[in-house]
Amino acid sequence: MIMVAATQRGLSIEDFKDMEIGQINDYIITYNNSYHSEEKKKDKPMVIKATQADFDNF
Repeated sequence: MIMVAATQRGLSIEDFKDMEIGQINDYIITYNNSYHSEEKKKDKPMVIKATQADFDNF
């Protein structure tokens, strides 16, 4: 499973010869934090402060 995740994130099979399992795991975590955290920020709804008119309409 880790080989699939690593190759989907750009590591080649040759890279597995030079890296230990911890390094591969760190690579996957770093990749996810770098590329997928931006997607989460875009998906979050914008928060606005309610006005008195909003409360009155409620």
